[in-house]
Amino acid sequence: MIDDGNEIIKKYTLIGAGVGVIPSPMVNSVGVAVLEIAMIDDLARNYKFGFPTKLALVKAFISLVGSIGPVYLALKSRSAVSSVPLVGQMLSASIYSITGAISVYAVGKIFQQHFESGGLTLSKDNSFLRKIFKEKSKEGKEIIPEMVAQAT
Repeated sequence: MIDDGNEIIKKYTLIGAGVGVIPSPMVNSVGVAVLEIAMIDDLARNYKFGFPTKLALVKAFISLVGSIGPVYLALKSRSAVSSVPLVGQMLSASIYSITGAISVYAVGKIFQQHFESGGLTLSKDNSFLRKIFKEKSKEGKEIIPEMVAQAT
């Protein structure tokens, strides 16, 4: 069962990396949120849970609202980075690609842990969840480049 969960997370993480190539920060944010919800649904089915509607809706809302600041900053910085011909545009796309993949990976790992614990992890307080998200994001930063390299 755990291997299936890891494969589901890997699949959506790679798709999340691809979404980052789309040259629109808002589309990237919405795309990543949609991927995360689809991944949560697949993980829930894999672990024989019902789709966690409330948790997923809260996650989607937080993703979209939380992306407003980064989208604003991305729009402001994108013009500066993208103004460097070719290199700037490639750098901009790779940054969005990596951050989208890291977000998908971390959310997947959190929900995997939630389902493997019998549905108890996400009932913890927010500081605990932030701590897990930071840990899984750091783990994702290390794992994702190799994951993408193996997929290509």
